[in-house]
Amino acid sequence: MADVLPQVAEPGTIDRVVLDMLAPWENIDVVAQALIPGGLLICYVATATQLSRVAEDLRADGRFTEPTAWESMVRGWHLEGLAVRPQHRMVGHTGFLIMSRRLADGVAPIVRKRRPAKGAYPADQEWTSEDLGERIPSDKKVRKVRRDVTSELEESQHTEQQD
Repeated sequence: MADVLPQVAEPGTIDRVVLDMLAPWENIDVVAQALIPGGLLICYVATATQLSRVAEDLRADGRFTEPTAWESMVRGWHLEGLAVRPQHRMVGHTGFLIMSRRLADGVAPIVRKRRPAKGAYPADQEWTSEDLGERIPSDKKVRKVRRDVTSELEESQHTEQQD
């Protein structure tokens, strides 16, 4: 692919490229050179590992929009007279499609803010109640709780003395 595309088309003249191969990330540079601004790149990959690699390489390249992905699933249907229903057996997964558009030269990709993965923060990091979204109770609330607890304690002691 990398050696054929430059011979077939002038740089910046292709509006769509579809890659269905083992390692599509190896051709991102050639595809970026061939695509017009706004041109579409679609890659078909079979595994989540390949999907992740393509997405990360597109982000690292910097000439493409944030990639989006879909999983392709196939479920056949039983068609016999009025008995129309899904088949009992389903092929659960057939592959992934990942899509991204070529940015115009000089346009920076929008960096999407992602939630950090579990374990991204050191285990010894000190957390405060504010970090956890907890509010500090007011003095009035503390006095009320103290009064309620004291009242309940006095009631239980009074009940024990009567027994």
